[in-house]
Amino acid sequence: MALLLLAPALAFSQDAELEGVVKDQSGAVVPGASITLLTPTTGARRTIATDRSGRYIFSFLNPGTYTITAELSGFQPATRAAVALDSGSRVKLDLVLAPAHISETIAVAATGPVDESPGGATVIDREFLDVAAAEDRAVGDPRAI
Repeated sequence: MALLLLAPALAFSQDAELEGVVKDQSGAVVPGASITLLTPTTGARRTIATDRSGRYIFSFLNPGTYTITAELSGFQPATRAAVALDSGSRVKLDLVLAPAHISETIAVAATGPVDESPGGATVIDREFLDVAAAEDRAVGDPRAI
C-alpha cells in the first residue's frame, strides 16, 4: 500500500540532473578530472571525478542556476557559469580542457669569482708548429734516422 502512495511522487520528481563528458582539445576523453558544481546563491559545492570514459553525472539537484568547473593537472580549468536546471530536467553539458601554459625559469648564479684567463686554452705559436712539422717529417721519413 505504501508503495502505491510513493509511485506518483516518484513519477513527478522535481529533481534535476546534469551530466556530460570531459574531453581535451584533441577530442580524447579525460578520466579523473575533478568536476565541481557550485550553487552561487548558497555557496554549496559538490565535487566528483570523471570516470574512465570521461563521464560525470550530478543527480538529485534542486532546480536553479549552477556554475560547473572541470580541472585536472596539466590543463587549464574549464568553467561554465549560469547553467540553468529546471524542475525534472536532464541537461547534458560536455566540457573541453585546454593544455595549461607551461613556463619555466632557470636561474644561474656564480658562486665564486669568474676566471677569465685562458686556463683551459692552449696558445700555439708559429715556432711550435714549425718544430712539430719537422719532427713529424723526421718520424715518417726513413732517411731521417
